[in-house]
Amino acid sequence: AVRCAGIDNINTDIMFSLPSQTPSILAKTLEFVCKQEPTHISAYSLKIEDGTPFAKMRDSFVLPDEDTDADMYLQICEVLASYGYNHYEISNFAKDGYECRHNLKYWRCEEYLGLGPSAHSFLDGKRFYYDRDFNAFMNGNSPIGDGFGGDFTEYAMLNLRLVEGLNEEKVFERFGHNIPKEIYDKSLIFIDNGYMIKNENGLALTRKGFLVSNSILAEIL
Repeated sequence: AVRCAGIDNINTDIMFSLPSQTPSILAKTLEFVCKQEPTHISAYSLKIEDGTPFAKMRDSFVLPDEDTDADMYLQICEVLASYGYNHYEISNFAKDGYECRHNLKYWRCEEYLGLGPSAHSFLDGKRFYYDRDFNAFMNGNSPIGDGFGGDFTEYAMLNLRLVEGLNEEKVFERFGHNIPKEIYDKSLIFIDNGYMIKNENGLALTRKGFLVSNSILAEIL
C-alpha cells in the first residue's frame, strides 16, 4: 500500500527478545520482513523500563535469557546480511545508499536543530530543548539549556556505535589530535578477544563487541 502511494524509501522496525519469542519465531519475522524488501531495517531488543505498566506485569510472562537475546541479535545480523542489508550501526541495516541520514548526524556527533515542544537541539557545542508544554512554546518561551556536548569522549562513544568506528583522519580533522594512545592501550584486551578491531583507519567494534558495547565503551573511554 505504501509503495502504491509512491513511497519507495521504507523502514521497518523489528523487535526481538519478546515474551515467549523463540529463534524460530524470529526467523519467520525476518523472512516476512525481508520479502517486503524495505530499504532500511532497525532491530531492537526489548528493554522493559522500571516504573512502566509493562514492568508491573513483569512476573506474568517469560522473556528470553541473555544468551538467547545475544543469539537472536547475531541471527538478525546474519540473515539480513544474506538479504543484502549492510550492517552500519549497532541496531541498523540498510540497502546500499539508504543509511539513515537523520540518525547518522547523531552518531557522528554533528549539529542538528529541533523545533517544537520537547524538541532537542545541538548547536555551537551546546545542547538545549523546548519544554513539552505546547502553550509555553506558542508563547515564545526560551529553550532550556542542557549542557555542553561534542567533546572527544562523546564523539568517540557515538562513532563507536557505527560499524565504521572511530576514524583517525576524522578525529584529527575535528580535534587536531590522533586517537589517544591510552584508548588503543585499553582496547588491546578487547582486540585480542575479538570484540574490537584495529586497522589503518582507527578502531571499531566487531559484531561480537556490539553485544557488550556499553561495557566496552565505559572501560576504554
